[in-house]
Amino acid sequence: MTLTVAPRLHFLGVGDATCGDGPNVSVLYTGNLKLLVDCGPTVPQAFFRVLSDTNVLDAIWITHQHADHCFGLPTLLLGMRLAGRTKPLELLGGSGSATFLRQLLELGYPGSFRSRKCFPIAFTELTPENSLERAGLRLTTARPRHRVTCHAIRVDEGPYSVCVSGDGKITAETLALYRDADLVVHECEWATRTSDEHSNVGDLRSLLDGAHASRVALVHCNAFERDEIAELANHLLGGRAWLARAGEVTTIKPKPTPRMPGA
Repeated sequence: MTLTVAPRLHFLGVGDATCGDGPNVSVLYTGNLKLLVDCGPTVPQAFFRVLSDTNVLDAIWITHQHADHCFGLPTLLLGMRLAGRTKPLELLGGSGSATFLRQLLELGYPGSFRSRKCFPIAFTELTPENSLERAGLRLTTARPRHRVTCHAIRVDEGPYSVCVSGDGKITAETLALYRDADLVVHECEWATRTSDEHSNVGDLRSLLDGAHASRVALVHCNAFERDEIAELANHLLGGRAWLARAGEVTTIKPKPTPRMPGA
């Protein structure tokens, strides 16, 4: 499918597990497909404020099994069902996600998503060794370092590329995933504090120096350190990085094509 306009990314939420900075981090990608990335418990309300037509969402990618990234899924899907959604929905994630997501939906609202009562729901798993094609989009994944297995996602559509980290520290695999991306949405829980499972501002320098990402949006920031994170990000990362805010919409801008010598 030919993409006629640049895709957009809507930050439904940018908060961490405690929601001290608004709704849990969740972004809505709009290109030839509408793809939601993560759905914590505070996300459904933000989603329904943005999309009144529940049939337009095509798929949801869940990065990992922590509550602030997936526990809103039963509420979101139930809201869609009760609003009359009929279009099939694809739930995407890494290895083992299908079993977990089925259990989560059943635990949230037992029996509510059986085929005789609900729109069709497909469960698809993606491994780092493979890619997935959907309506002109190519999805690839890699694993950051986190307390539970997490799957960062890259969306390539035409000349545009967007990555979302989920939670976790940058690894060689995710750094390769993010290479030359037009936008990387990355968690940054701390200003300078070191952690085995969350990033600080200094950790993200490699997104610019190593992966050569064009822009970096910081999310999942500790609310008590947000001002310090913003100041340090401006100092260490410059104008190519910013702290995203809930409700913000950004248009994806591809890198300019290098000019040939003499052109």
